[in-house]
Amino acid sequence: MATATAPPPYNVSVEGASGDVVRVRATPSGHVTDTIRPPWGWYVTGWPSSVYQGLETSAVASSGDRVFVVSYDNPVLKRTGLYRFGLTRAGKVTGFGPVPGGALPGLVNVTLAVSPDGSQVAIAGTPAPRRLGDNPVQPGKIVIVDLATGASRVWQGGMDRPGQQFSIPSVSWTADGKSLVYVAQWCTPQLAYPSTGSCDTDSNVQPSGPVARVQEISVAGRGGRLTSGEVLLRQSARYPKILQALVAPDGQLVALVAHGLHPYLVRFAVPSGRPLAVLYDGQFLHTLLLGLGLGSASLASDSSGRYLLLDINKGFLAGWVHHGQLHLWSGLRSGNYPFTTW
Repeated sequence: MATATAPPPYNVSVEGASGDVVRVRATPSGHVTDTIRPPWGWYVTGWPSSVYQGLETSAVASSGDRVFVVSYDNPVLKRTGLYRFGLTRAGKVTGFGPVPGGALPGLVNVTLAVSPDGSQVAIAGTPAPRRLGDNPVQPGKIVIVDLATGASRVWQGGMDRPGQQFSIPSVSWTADGKSLVYVAQWCTPQLAYPSTGSCDTDSNVQPSGPVARVQEISVAGRGGRLTSGEVLLRQSARYPKILQALVAPDGQLVALVAHGLHPYLVRFAVPSGRPLAVLYDGQFLHTLLLGLGLGSASLASDSSGRYLLLDINKGFLAGWVHHGQLHLWSGLRSGNYPFTTW
């Protein structure tokens, strides 16, 4: 649990560029305290890999430093598996094992969110293509899995737009566990990554670039349509790119947005979408990102909401934000941190 003066003592990352493993690292030294290698028959992440054809198929998430869930993929069988684990006070993995219920139909462009009470995980992604090397053509969906029983519920449909690829790059739970907040994103096939179906956020902004908004849906019942809730945030002239979003413990929305290659972390009022405060201004990152772009990004919060984990361009810039400052991980190597959580 985070305090007012220190972030959580450990962070957990999927490190695709260094052996397709999950690593536990001490904060802020970056010292590795434990490593999880994929169980037999599963892989973590596939880039760059001839087996995966570049598919991003794995993620890791936690319920605010208590229950961790990692997704694995079998690209041949087109199945996605979920495993859960915990951490000891010494940063060692404990209780690692599969979530009951068996594997799910395969997903790519995966993102995870564990419910605040640690009882459920939401997995958002695009259905895997029928054959390796094919482009994903089906729209994104969200599957909620009960971690005790493996029972699943699906939210999908209603987001199709002619000539547009729909994907979900971000999903999170509200503090009461009754709703999900997700980023909905559309782009033309020309602006979608061929291997994942996700949109290229470095493309020009409207009208030729990705369309994005943040939407909330109730997760009561057996499933439903992705259009069942209300829109919390839309693109604006000030923040034309919406990359990631999560709900803070106080119920307000925190989003990673950008204007060109200038990223910001902004707190927005719910449900009006009115900007309340800039939590981090990434102006100095603009020069660093020239020629590289924003790439894929991830955003996570500790259980207090005081410490935000930020990852831009698959580990090129990754660390935690507190009081307007970005504290970069020690010993960071680009490409190692596509997904990180406390």
